[in-house]
Amino acid sequence: MNGVERGQGHASPRNYNPNYFKVIITRVSLRNSDAGLTLTNVHTLDAIAEVWVDISEQRVTYIPDIPEEIKYDGVPVAIF
Repeated sequence: MNGVERGQGHASPRNYNPNYFKVIITRVSLRNSDAGLTLTNVHTLDAIAEVWVDISEQRVTYIPDIPEEIKYDGVPVAIF
């Protein structure tokens, strides 16, 4: 979003717009199902949907397809 080149890490571009968000919905696989849902127990995160949202207009602007054959690289952190 906002023309950010892949691999820029945590740097924000000059044209960063705080109204744009990327929301990634993931399926969590746990290491030990008896241990409960905690960050330390997360084994993998599988992206099942991604939506781009414009908060200022309160609407979804884009829904890209999730690639099936490669590991999805847009899931940086587990958030519960």
